[in-house]
Amino acid sequence: MKKPLKIAALLSAVIILLTVCFACEPPDGDTQTGTGIFAELVISCATVLDNMDSLKSELIDFVPPDGIILARGQFEIKEKETILAFAVRICRAKGIPLITSGGYISGIGNISEKSVGLDSGWLVKRNGEFLKVGAGGVYVRGGDFVEFGYTCQIGDTGYGYS
Repeated sequence: MKKPLKIAALLSAVIILLTVCFACEPPDGDTQTGTGIFAELVISCATVLDNMDSLKSELIDFVPPDGIILARGQFEIKEKETILAFAVRICRAKGIPLITSGGYISGIGNISEKSVGLDSGWLVKRNGEFLKVGAGGVYVRGGDFVEFGYTCQIGDTGYGYS
């Protein structure tokens, strides 16, 4: 590939990346939206507690003692806000690191997919039901209960909290 084509390809990739990153970017520290409509959110990696021997050693200090990264709480939602945008906004406001990839959350609180083995990663439920698409493809609605839970292996869907 010639140098001008490489530069054009690189610039295109950067533009696409910035578009994806800023599409769900909330105002810094903003958990209030003025809609008066609320949904609940909880984020747990409690299943990791029973699998610490499989966790990458450099991540041990990031696992909370009870496995709860964000305790269940009510947060105001924005009009036409996806579950992804809702989670990103709340995590940013709370100072919780979060990594997204194409409508999917691949890391929360420095615990990413494959941190506890090849089959580990983040799952999301809305009102007790697993999403059939990525969190970027589903709107959060007033009264919803959104749960992000870390699974350590296929079939491990209990999230490990009560």
